[in-house]
Amino acid sequence: MDTSTAPEGSPDDVSDDAHRYLALSSSDAFTTVWPEAVITDDEDDEGRAHRKRGPKRGRADGQPKRQREVPDTVLEEEVAHAVGLDVYGMSEHEAGLLADDLDEEVYCQVRNHILARWRADVSAFLSEEEAAAKILPKHRHLVSAAWRFLDLHGHINWGVAPAVMARPSPQRQETVVVIGAGLAGLSAARQLANHGYKVLVVEGSSRPGGRVFTQRMQSADGSIAAAADLGGSIITGIDGNPLAVIARQLDIPLHDINSSDVPLYLRDGSQLDAGLDLQVEAWFNQLLDRSAALRDSLGRGGDAISLQSSLDGLWSRREARHWDLDDEYEHGGSHVFLPGGNLRLLEGLAQGLPIFYNSTARLLQYSAAGVQVHTDAGVFTADAALVTIPLGVLKRPDAMVFQPQLPPRKRAAIRRLGFGCLNKVMLLFPHCFWGDKDMFGHVSSEPRQRGRYYLFYTYDSISGGAVLAALVAGDAAVEFEAKPEAVAVGEVMALLRGIFGPQGVVVPEPLQAVCTRWASDPMCYGSYSSVAVGSSGAADYDALAQPLGDRVFFAGEATTSRYPATMHGAFATGLREAAAIMAAFAAQRGEELRPALMTGKEMREAADPGSVAAGQQLVQLASLLQQVFDSSAVDSQGLPAGPDEEFGVFAAAYGPPGTEFEDQALLAINLAALRSAAKHAPVVIYTSINRTQLELLRDVPGGDERRLGMLAGELGVKLVGRPLQGDSLRLLEAIVQHRGLAGSGDDGDGEDGTGSSDEE
Repeated sequence: MDTSTAPEGSPDDVSDDAHRYLALSSSDAFTTVWPEAVITDDEDDEGRAHRKRGPKRGRADGQPKRQREVPDTVLEEEVAHAVGLDVYGMSEHEAGLLADDLDEEVYCQVRNHILARWRADVSAFLSEEEAAAKILPKHRHLVSAAWRFLDLHGHINWGVAPAVMARPSPQRQETVVVIGAGLAGLSAARQLANHGYKVLVVEGSSRPGGRVFTQRMQSADGSIAAAADLGGSIITGIDGNPLAVIARQLDIPLHDINSSDVPLYLRDGSQLDAGLDLQVEAWFNQLLDRSAALRDSLGRGGDAISLQSSLDGLWSRREARHWDLDDEYEHGGSHVFLPGGNLRLLEGLAQGLPIFYNSTARLLQYSAAGVQVHTDAGVFTADAALVTIPLGVLKRPDAMVFQPQLPPRKRAAIRRLGFGCLNKVMLLFPHCFWGDKDMFGHVSSEPRQRGRYYLFYTYDSISGGAVLAALVAGDAAVEFEAKPEAVAVGEVMALLRGIFGPQGVVVPEPLQAVCTRWASDPMCYGSYSSVAVGSSGAADYDALAQPLGDRVFFAGEATTSRYPATMHGAFATGLREAAAIMAAFAAQRGEELRPALMTGKEMREAADPGSVAAGQQLVQLASLLQQVFDSSAVDSQGLPAGPDEEFGVFAAAYGPPGTEFEDQALLAINLAALRSAAKHAPVVIYTSINRTQLELLRDVPGGDERRLGMLAGELGVKLVGRPLQGDSLRLLEAIVQHRGLAGSGDDGDGEDGTGSSDEE
């Protein structure tokens, strides 16, 4: 739902070229430069909608503002970040996916590459074979794991594109009843149906969408008509946003909301000074920062303080300790309207799905054998049920009954979380009189009325007619529920004439008016979830998302702490639960969704002889370095054989006396122990250094970071990871031979000459 004041665009740290992936432009809009380490080069191929935290940028048409070349490794990482994945690490759903001896970093590169390839053309189905086409042969054993994870969990090959819906999937016998035809329910049903499962949807109202509702407005004679979104209307950030993917698949253009010029009017028509607006915004952000500091100082004491208290009434009834729990997950890029209304997305998702309208679910019975959903249209028996009922309905005493009842933790979360309201007065006029602005604001002089008609959306550029939407939020939205429509429309018209009359603009009578009353709607009883005072924040959202065994699952915007109170959040939870349902069914069938990965021995046997030899040398080198720098190691005579000297993150092994290396030392640097170390630097790097340099390094004041700077700068020492080369390698060999360590001259008892067995 739309929840606050003025949209913002994408973060400045997202490259312009990345928008060509993220905003879903066609794949021929960029030139590929695949990462050499993994990819071959032989082929071509709504609250957060308004919270101000500084300017952002982005375009909704998929084209960057300016073009600059960026390696595709960077683009792939930005795509992975935009969809919520850890760019360099594995998610909880990927845990245990790799064999112990496989490289997680390389796996993540492969995964990010596959994800970016599908995002470049979301109209296509990307098969596992196609995903592997550009991966180097030595890394292709990782493709199956990455592709299956991405495919199952709704990161690739999902949505409404014909090629995706016609994917080659076996027809499954398991059945699922989805309760609710909103974005969460439809996204899950669509995904399950695409994967061959039998799905039906029961919906209590006469239409799809839930709190997303596009209504046709028209004049009495029907000569003027327009589409108006009475509920959720803004797609908040198109970078990585699943709703932008659906729009792309349906070939629906997006209207970039211009938030750089949003005039604010007083009731007498005078415009608020732009400088004052900027100053208030700066103060507001300072207050948010101070509220965060107060929250951190109070710890759990913040549970009892509302954001209204900490900000002196800026926002109402949101808990101070958790008000910003979703900030880090906001999608970047332009905020957009969908021309013709969001019904176009719903129609695409609902295509071909069996949906029973006017079928309110009254009772859900579940057991280890399956579920029964009792509705106004009859009783439906299935293997599993997905509940997408809004939190506002779950809070009601007459809500659908669960048998057995919900566990205490889930009931407590339902009770603690808040459910806010945002209403709209939609007005259709014979013509546009407000200019070319996408929105304008109204500043009330009465604190209790600051949420009444505080923002106007101008839908004339996207709706087919001159439509204005006046937003009502907070306490004003609750009071609005009982206000007669004629009174509400009269208030809005008086306000509009007060604003535009002094400018010499004649405001005509509206041809039609519609007032929403979401808090009174029995299908939702409100607009969006929020963190109320006393809530446990993310823990409560997580509790709502928890399934009941492997039979009853939950989705909806109130089940995600990453994207609560958003349309894309609701949609994403549908994909999330579709994956959970498919995984549960696979387990019941005794199937393993994870691919059987090759062991280290199998990978060596599959590799070419040159790769095997190189791999064996690396294994041997790693073993020797470990022995040289192992503080607990002993030499052939039982004497300590670890490093000769250690200080900070540095360890040194001296060259053997009486040899050409006696004034040299082999140096190991444990970068992982440096707080400022690069995240993906090797844990330890090695180099050679003379003993005089070693003494200078040891005596440098300022700690290890200063030592490292001196080593690479003033001393000009080249830092390398394995493998060692040249004099450094010869020094290692001399140290190993002098100490009589294993692997110094014999082949050991393993086939690779390191004493290791074949089982890795």
